[in-house]
Amino acid sequence: MAAPTTYTTFNIQKFVEEAYGRARVDPQGLTARDHIEARNSIVFMMADWAVRGCKLWQLSQYSQTLTSGAASFDVQSDAIDVLNANIRRVTEVDIILSPYTREDYFSIPDKTTPGMASAFWYNQADSKLYFWPAAENSTDQITYWYFKRLYDPTEGLQDTEIPFKWWDAFVAGLAFRVAQKRADVPLESLPYLEAKANEAFALADWDDFSKNAIVQIYPR
Repeated sequence: MAAPTTYTTFNIQKFVEEAYGRARVDPQGLTARDHIEARNSIVFMMADWAVRGCKLWQLSQYSQTLTSGAASFDVQSDAIDVLNANIRRVTEVDIILSPYTREDYFSIPDKTTPGMASAFWYNQADSKLYFWPAAENSTDQITYWYFKRLYDPTEGLQDTEIPFKWWDAFVAGLAFRVAQKRADVPLESLPYLEAKANEAFALADWDDFSKNAIVQIYPR
């Protein structure tokens, strides 16, 4: 009897910090721009994985018009985690929101201060996207990219989790991609990081192929 696949909650923040650590960049010194760059790299990595035939997750986009005085809203019910977000006040003008950690958000003294949002935090516990400052009108619009649960035609809606076996491949791939953007990461480190990324991907992908541990699901 095959051992059950182990799952855990998908959390982009954890993977980003681990990826930078593997690239020998201290996660404690990361800026909002570093997090944004990492999340952008995830989009390209998912596209690369899809080309290789690995479609574990789907990226989707949704726009939410804010309500004056509100400081949060419910994300789409099929969201696993929020990748990026921006705010639009004037047509066709988007401003990137900085991703906050739980600690960043809870350190804000007054979360009801009105203004134009500049940061966001996605709370997986209640599936809400919190932003700051709070909305000062009912016309601003936040657009966010999120990892979406896919549908298995035989099992219905999946849980908001990813296979544990893919953790290393995800982090290794991201470490290589963020390292390419960093001037403080020696160029001679890149071949090593690339090799580790390819090795981790091949191992996870072969395990799925040989054991059929998870179902490969394709978007309709």
